[in-house]
Amino acid sequence: MVEFGFLGGGRMASAIKDGLLKHQSKTNIGVYDPFLNADSAWHECVVFDDLENFFTQSKWLFLCVKPQIFKQESDNLKKYNFKGVGVISVMAGIDTEEIESIFNKIPVIRTMPNTPMMLGEGMLALCKGKNATNENLEYVESLFSEIASTLVVEENQMDGVTAISGSGPAYFFYLTEAIEKEAQAFGFNKEQAKKLWVNTMKGAAAMLEEQDATELKNQVTSPGGTTQAALENFEENGFAETFVKGVMAAKNKCLELGKK
Repeated sequence: MVEFGFLGGGRMASAIKDGLLKHQSKTNIGVYDPFLNADSAWHECVVFDDLENFFTQSKWLFLCVKPQIFKQESDNLKKYNFKGVGVISVMAGIDTEEIESIFNKIPVIRTMPNTPMMLGEGMLALCKGKNATNENLEYVESLFSEIASTLVVEENQMDGVTAISGSGPAYFFYLTEAIEKEAQAFGFNKEQAKKLWVNTMKGAAAMLEEQDATELKNQVTSPGGTTQAALENFEENGFAETFVKGVMAAKNKCLELGKK
């Protein structure tokens, strides 16, 4: 029997698996994913080729499939009658009630990680379903605490979490692409621009750990200076409004994915 069984072996599942093995090296981990190849990152784990056996042999079940696939396969998953300790979901938009309807009376912990967890620098929020205890929640939080910052939230906040931190790294990558492209007009190549930008963001993020964003912005912005010119241009072109609308679009997509 494996301690953790991963239904789905994609990049996020693999990152979680790597973190668990790094900090709990003696943990037995299994995976079921018919699309894995022999050279996959799961070679050190138990790779199941039978879904029923996978459910029977897994103590904790990680749901790491796409929300659409989970909905399509819900009846098939239900018939295997998982009887393990609990279910940990990393699926966007799928609430604990829907998961509980398939895994009857099993504790469900819903989570939303992000990709920097692959480097041990991630952010993960989590909440519990009606069948889960505080002890279940604390246990799952402890699993992730070595590879991500964690935050316990209410379930009605989870779609917002997905929009802010789950999708958040892509917003930074998107802006970085634009900076790298436009920096050529300043005489920089892509590597130079990336170094300037990424290290600036690292330092800014470190400062935000200790201080308020508005205060920090005001400290950098001198009247009539270069920063003020940039910020005024952002305001004139509705940059903040456009950005927030994008984040809201991500949240609305979560709601769409969760519709039964």
